[in-house]
Amino acid sequence: MTTLTRALALVVASTVTLSLALVGPTTAVGGRAAPNTVLTVNVRSCEGCEITLVSYLDGDMGAGWASDPHTVRNGKAAFVVPTAKTEGLSVMVRTPWEGQTGYVTMVVFRYKGLAAGERIGFNKARTKKRASGCWAGTTEKQASLRFKVRRVNVQGVHGKVPGNIAWAPTTQAWLPPMLPVYGGVLGAQDVIPCRSA
Repeated sequence: MTTLTRALALVVASTVTLSLALVGPTTAVGGRAAPNTVLTVNVRSCEGCEITLVSYLDGDMGAGWASDPHTVRNGKAAFVVPTAKTEGLSVMVRTPWEGQTGYVTMVVFRYKGLAAGERIGFNKARTKKRASGCWAGTTEKQASLRFKVRRVNVQGVHGKVPGNIAWAPTTQAWLPPMLPVYGGVLGAQDVIPCRSA
């Protein structure tokens, strides 16, 4: 078993299988529309990449949320997210170049050992062993997140294939769990069950 396979097995073991209830942006709360956040995801050098947002807080069975996939155009993709679902939000990335990895690349909001607001580049990200893919969220009506996605070789289903590392170059406020990563790459085969602070 390769190091990457072991790391991914740990990630998969720490995730849960669930069906996300797709909640539309006009879900009523007490007879009023629930507040939404227009979330713009900025990703440079990733034209044609597919971004999907998912939100799940551990213990909230049936209360998950997922967006439709959005394609990055002109370096960005915009989403309307129920504001309450920004807490525990994870970001899935699929790129035109990736091979059969056996997992979906997840964006890292924070690598272990860094505080919110700290900068991290590609070379340092590649040395990291643990990371969180869960955003602490926002209560704002508009917000933006900036990520970097770089092509890297990873151990795939049938050997080395092109894959991705995706991370926030400025560390974001995050939620547990802190999961194992290989070469800074956070991959999952299911939704990450984020834990509320």
